[in-house]
Amino acid sequence: MAASYIIHTPENVKYVRISGTTNYRELEALFYEYVRDPEFRPDMRILADLREMTDAVAGLLEILRLKKLYQYAYRDAVGAVDVVIVAKKGIAYRAARTFKLFMFDRKPLNILITQDLGHAQEILGLSSYMLAQMQQETAATKAPSLKLVP
Repeated sequence: MAASYIIHTPENVKYVRISGTTNYRELEALFYEYVRDPEFRPDMRILADLREMTDAVAGLLEILRLKKLYQYAYRDAVGAVDVVIVAKKGIAYRAARTFKLFMFDRKPLNILITQDLGHAQEILGLSSYMLAQMQQETAATKAPSLKLVP
């Protein structure tokens, strides 16, 4: 798995990018890394880019564990947190839909799935420059769970 994230505090957004094959253990490690990041806040909006994800290996129990992690991390959020997942059709789209279905009862998370990064940018109100900068910084590494400082 190549996964990375960047927190951009002025925009109040966390950009997560996952490519290749991923599994629960790797997603859990990435989750704990950004939750422990001093810049993380529970009201931070999320842009998850899964367009390059080729496979996700997780069973029902692992998905439920991931749900509990999110419930814990976002329990202090005031109001709804926008989560926009960009995923093409196929495994990434099915993984995004599964995540959305399992999180349906979590009011703090407002999850939207789109196939178009431009649509995600519009939903979150990100400038083209900011989005390009986040993509460039997360693409600069292939190391799992590496936080890049802007």
